[in-house]
Amino acid sequence: MSWIPPVVADLSAEVHENTGITPVTERITPTLWRVTIENARVKNVIEFKQTSGGRWTWKKSILLVDGEPHPTVDTHEKYYDLLLNTDAVLAREREEAAEAPHSHSHTHSH
Repeated sequence: MSWIPPVVADLSAEVHENTGITPVTERITPTLWRVTIENARVKNVIEFKQTSGGRWTWKKSILLVDGEPHPTVDTHEKYYDLLLNTDAVLAREREEAAEAPHSHSHTHSH
């Protein structure tokens, strides 16, 4: 296989190790790589760009669930949960939204 930037190779290996899914890695331009991770319900497209100093950095991510845009998640663990347990995560998100429809605080009273 041809050379892949370490950040792309490391992400691909981590995703495969944690989910069993082998991401598709593509060189879009000499300074842009795309990693696509998908199963039947979740698709995540992550792009990395090369800086003028030669480093590879995250450029953007697009996360879709059932073909609809979904807010990106803030940890790999939450992403793997969404990828592997989609129904449970979506149900939990709906419950959380229903509990605090006009609030962004994370305090709960019972």
